[in-house]
Amino acid sequence: MDLRSAGCEIVTIGQYLQPSPRHLGVKEFINPETFEELRRTSFEIGFKHAGCGPFVRSSYNAREENICGQFVEPVKQAINQVVRRRVLSQIK
Repeated sequence: MDLRSAGCEIVTIGQYLQPSPRHLGVKEFINPETFEELRRTSFEIGFKHAGCGPFVRSSYNAREENICGQFVEPVKQAINQVVRRRVLSQIK
C-alpha cells in the first residue's frame, strides 16, 4: 500500500546529514533540483503538502508551513463534541 492510497495528505522528504564525526557518514548529497522534482511529483499524485529539501524534517517548521494549523480546528471541534455529549448525558 502506498501513502496516498492509505489516505496520507502530507509528505516530507529530507536528506540525512551527519550530526557529528561519530555518526554514520553521508553516502551521497542530493541536489536541490532533485528535491524540487520530488516536490512537484508529490503534488501531481495528490499530496496537499510536500516539504522536500536537504534540511526538511517532518516536524521542523511545521507551524510556519501551516501543517499544524490544518489539524488544530478539527481536533478542537471533535473534543468539544465529546465534552458536550458527556455534559448533556449527565444533565439528563
